[in-house]
Amino acid sequence: RDARCGFCGPKLVEAFEQKGVADSANLQVLKCSHVGGHVYAGNVISYSGKGTPENEDGHWYGYVKPEDAACVAAGKAVRSNLWRGRLGLSEAGAKKERK
Repeated sequence: RDARCGFCGPKLVEAFEQKGVADSANLQVLKCSHVGGHVYAGNVISYSGKGTPENEDGHWYGYVKPEDAACVAAGKAVRSNLWRGRLGLSEAGAKKERK
């Protein structure tokens, strides 16, 4: 296995926290050791919370760089080239939904 997750993850956390991105988007940034998919590192999972329609929550992003933090936090990366899908959606469904 490669070390991309361990390299990219801390840089993303720093980007969300230091640039005020988390505060301006009312986000809580949590770290985890690995969510799968080394090839897509840095990975971000975004949960909006209660009251959010099921088809608009649990978005997964890959290849996220620190400079993408504000775009992801603002929800502007949904269905972009960074978007990998969302909870409850198959890979085929994600590809169809992104187009």
